[in-house]
Amino acid sequence: MVDSLNTSDYDDYNDSVAIPSQSPVIYEMYKVKTGFRYMYVFVYSATILLGLLLNCALIFMTVKCRSKKKRSKQMLILGLAVTHLVFCLFTPLYLITAWNNFSWTFGNVVCKLGSYVMFMNMFSVSLMITFWNVCWCVPGSFEHHMSTNMVLLSWFTGAILSAPSLLSRQVQYTADGHVCLDNYDYTERSQISEEGRVRMMAVVICRFIFGLLLPLGVRCVSCCCMNSRGNNQVRSQVIRPVTIAHFLCWAPVVCLSVLQVTVRTGSSLFTYALPPATALSVLNSCISPIICIWQEKKELKRNSCSQPERTPQMEDNKEEGEEMTCLRH
Repeated sequence: MVDSLNTSDYDDYNDSVAIPSQSPVIYEMYKVKTGFRYMYVFVYSATILLGLLLNCALIFMTVKCRSKKKRSKQMLILGLAVTHLVFCLFTPLYLITAWNNFSWTFGNVVCKLGSYVMFMNMFSVSLMITFWNVCWCVPGSFEHHMSTNMVLLSWFTGAILSAPSLLSRQVQYTADGHVCLDNYDYTERSQISEEGRVRMMAVVICRFIFGLLLPLGVRCVSCCCMNSRGNNQVRSQVIRPVTIAHFLCWAPVVCLSVLQVTVRTGSSLFTYALPPATALSVLNSCISPIICIWQEKKELKRNSCSQPERTPQMEDNKEEGEEMTCLRH
């Protein structure tokens, strides 16, 4: 997950200057890395505490308050919560790794699986948002019957699109020890080959298209369809902020990855910008359940306020009506 912290830059220094105070350059890099370390520890801790708690609460609320009239919406919210919850279960691995100065100690298999779950989370949420927006433009019966299948299809497609992580991700030995990084065919001097660059370009473009452009484009089309039909915006009070949160959390790291592939020369922008962007993408698993729970509570409050207050006179009229119905029969 910490792809941006490629420690190959430290290989050019001799072991005799291991103390940061002996070199201004190494000391500056040491301070930057320490700041990133504390940032990741804070982000992963928040994801573990809030992500697990909020997603479990959202799953409980959705299952307990299920309704046939809102089955499609509830199934998609449930799918989002389960997807984020699975990702949150893997964050303790990265918390321990960040605390140990980014030294990976969990083996090559867990390294591949952790990156695979991360991008499966991104692709699955992106596809669920896409299907959710598509439901606005189809008849209600189609929406009702396809809600469960849309969630399953999102998971299946996300699992396929995340497969490159199982191939490229591996544990590599650097100056900082064993680190879990992507390897797209590097040469002896840590320079990626042309064939490896092509593979990395294909993976990054796939993430850019299916992770960002697809939900954003379908969202724009669905908004145009809703406006042309003159429908209200009540149904968009959950999916709209969820779409915006997904885009804002994942756009920085995905766009920076695209720039990193297209720009052949190294730049300090990637060194300083990619770690915060990666941390922001992790926080999406906490932001999404907050939005869903908040909007669901607002909807329940709005529905309770819209119902007329029952008075004793109304209760008496109801009882009299029931008695007259019984007498007629």
